[in-house]
Amino acid sequence: MTETPQDPYRPPDPAAPPPPPGGSAELPPPGGYAAPPPPPAPDYSAPPAQPGYGVPADQPPVQPGYAMPPPPPYGAQPAQPGYGAPAGYAPAAPASTSGLTIVALVVAVLALVTSWIPFLGLPLPLIALVLSIVALVKDGKAGRGRGLSVAALVVSAIAVLVALVVTVVLGVLIATNTDTIRSVADCAQQAQQNNWTDAQLQDCLNQVAQDNFGITPSP
Repeated sequence: MTETPQDPYRPPDPAAPPPPPGGSAELPPPGGYAAPPPPPAPDYSAPPAQPGYGVPADQPPVQPGYAMPPPPPYGAQPAQPGYGAPAGYAPAAPASTSGLTIVALVVAVLALVTSWIPFLGLPLPLIALVLSIVALVKDGKAGRGRGLSVAALVVSAIAVLVALVVTVVLGVLIATNTDTIRSVADCAQQAQQNNWTDAQLQDCLNQVAQDNFGITPSP
């Protein structure tokens, strides 16, 4: 038996029960087919937790005290290790001037001052020269600055040169004028023994100058 499809445009039957409050009565779809059920509402809750990436069962356990660091987040660059100074290492202190260098420089300056004294001014420059050479060698081995030791060496060399020149010149003068020196010494000795006056001593010295140098003093 075939059902007669209902006319959707037919007026409502007055004998039919009234529709429920707050809504209208649902009319059956044309053709006698029921409406499909509404789709389920989407679930916006948090997704299920992903399984952890722990240590596999066949991997040996981590030694105590050496925990594995957590992996960096996706896209982040791993931190590079620093290259600072190793622990317990202090920077080397700047090298200071040795005491021998200061002593050599002081002795060299004193030697330059006394180098103008004939004969007596020669030993001190030689001592300063030796000290300067030793200080220069020790400063080079120790890695210290060699500025002061070089300065002491230069001053000592100048002092030695001056002392040698003065001593040699005076020695030559003495060697070439031995008779004159002896004559002057005789005049002084006679003046002391005979109680000469200043005029008598002057006359003796004038005679020595005339005999040895050909100089005739003015009266």
